[in-house]
Amino acid sequence: MTKICLEILRQASAAICNRDIALAFHEGARHGIPTTGGWSRCSPSGSGRCLRQHRDAGTVVSEDGPGQTMVWRVA
Repeated sequence: MTKICLEILRQASAAICNRDIALAFHEGARHGIPTTGGWSRCSPSGSGRCLRQHRDAGTVVSEDGPGQTMVWRVA
């Protein structure tokens, strides 16, 4: 899931929220992008957990988004 989350962020034109990452993942799955193993269960909470680990490592950056959402982008 980490690889897919980071790829979605790299392709995004702006910082995006966990929900949009999960939606992009499922949209890709509908268009034939391979999703093997547990990756087919990508959820906003799962992508958030993955991205928090990468934030701590300095790979991605989180910012306050609209309302109480957190948005993410590649560092």
